Amino acid sequence: AVRQTIYAVLMITGTLIGVHHGITGVAFAVSIAITLFYLISLQYAAWIGGIKLASLLNIHARSFILAACVGGVDFLALRMFGQFGIYVAHAAASALGGLSAVVIIALAPRFWLGPKHSAKLSDILSSIKHRRSGRLAV
Repeated sequence: AVRQTIYAVLMITGTLIGVHHGITGVAFAVSIAITLFYLISLQYAAWIGGIKLASLLNIHARSFILAACVGGVDFLALRMFGQFGIYVAHAAASALGGLSAVVIIALAPRFWLGPKHSAKLSDILSSIKHRRSGRLAV
């Protein structure tokens, strides 16, 4: 209940301060409140689970790098396809962003997913290949 109280206070205070700067100020204040609540909840979850801060930072750093790469592809695709209208641009950007995430993860699954999950990915891919080869032979 303490974390939710802190979150409510951050939201209300941030909104009251941000309202003087219009909708942008409110959005900024709410974003800060959500980020702080996430950090508080993350710390609490790490404490309960006995997870070290270094492990959490490592996971989040890899996620940030992946998100930056995919976001860069998305941004470039939006710029390239913007002349075709908002729907086409966003469809192309989301498709290329998703494809880039798949390619990036496929190139180094052990780095992005860790050893445990990269082994699972390898098992899934080999199962798919086995099924496809069996159907092609029939």
